[in-house]
Amino acid sequence: MASREKLSTLEPGMSKEQVVKVLGQPDSSRLRNGESCLMYSMWRDFWNRRPGDYSDRYFACFSNNKLTSYGRVGDDF
Repeated sequence: MASREKLSTLEPGMSKEQVVKVLGQPDSSRLRNGESCLMYSMWRDFWNRRPGDYSDRYFACFSNNKLTSYGRVGDDF
């Protein structure tokens, strides 16, 4: 499971390989509007955890192997 702090180091235009190097292997992947998206589960900070719910889902989407969008599922995805 990746940490949310690493997400802040992502920049548009990064390659898929660079993103995987920063965040690690994704939990899953899917297609969205013609883009390839990597899906990650990331731990919430201690004060935002609820019993049985300790992580959030995040995405990183690519077009032509370049990072175009990323964030928390539900905010933009």
